[in-house]
Amino acid sequence: MKRLLLMISITFLYSCKSNEIADFESTLKLGKAISVGTKFCVTDKVLGGIFNLQIADSVLILLSDDGNGCLQLFNKLNYTYLQTNGIYGRGPGEFPNNLVEINVYRDTIQVLDLQRNTVSLFHKQKFLTDSFAIADRIFQIEKYNGCFDIFPVDSFYISRPSIKTRFAQYNLNGKHIKDYNIYPDFGPNINEESKDYALRHYCFTKTKPDFTKFVSLSYIGGILEIFNIHDNSINKVTEIMFLDPNIKNSDDNISIVKDDTNIGFCGIYVTNKHIYASYSGLQFKDFKQKFLADYIIVFDWKGNPQKTYKVNSGLLGLTVDEELNRVYYITKNQDGEDIIGWFNL
Repeated sequence: MKRLLLMISITFLYSCKSNEIADFESTLKLGKAISVGTKFCVTDKVLGGIFNLQIADSVLILLSDDGNGCLQLFNKLNYTYLQTNGIYGRGPGEFPNNLVEINVYRDTIQVLDLQRNTVSLFHKQKFLTDSFAIADRIFQIEKYNGCFDIFPVDSFYISRPSIKTRFAQYNLNGKHIKDYNIYPDFGPNINEESKDYALRHYCFTKTKPDFTKFVSLSYIGGILEIFNIHDNSINKVTEIMFLDPNIKNSDDNISIVKDDTNIGFCGIYVTNKHIYASYSGLQFKDFKQKFLADYIIVFDWKGNPQKTYKVNSGLLGLTVDEELNRVYYITKNQDGEDIIGWFNL
């Protein structure tokens, strides 16, 4: 999430398969957005930047470096610090660095090691109570040396490789099966290489908790795609462009983002009923003034917008607590430091 934005800022020191661009201002109901104030989670715990957040039972898990480890655990009700996981080192239960992505799937916590290209699966309660938890299962991802994320769908794993391939499909042991390289329509004269830069490097993907579908949201422009598995292959069922990316052909994944590039989605969380997405709608020259989105758009799993919230403090990544009916999100305080905000739905 924020690592994507960091890469850009350094540079600057559907069953609707429609080709039409929606009138995003009206379709996403930005003018009728519900305004929500920010309540901050306050802690004395010293944190670095917050790159992601997840919720597991009563615990908020922050991907944030405190100098000792990269995963900080807090009580979701009172934001009391509980423990640090991902302690740095080379012993049992230790992490070599902070290059990880973490996701919660039912009773399992998955940690993707971006450097080793391995997936570690932990029983949730073990991970939440033991700073040096030993993974119950570890497997290597075949073929590609790196990937941005990996997630279960149906009886497969799907990854977003760091080498030119949009999605790669694996069996449950990480053995490569096939690739998927179909991209949405970015308009006339946009070549396949530029589409790859825009969608592989600059998108957010999440699997539905029942593992029947997954969604991809684009940071460059506002493109929503929903996929399932059909005949043992990735199958796109919905594609909607809410905002024209306004890109030109590019030779690399950095220069594809220009000042007049339209910025769409900036974070994602899903439940079995809804897709929650932070959304900007600004050109990059305006977005980079604060690197925060202003809206949360709630979609159903057909890609239809259901509700829109305007978050006064701005936000990036988010997670939703279905038990409390509450949204937690990454925002900034008056000093520009990353903090966690929340509001009740």
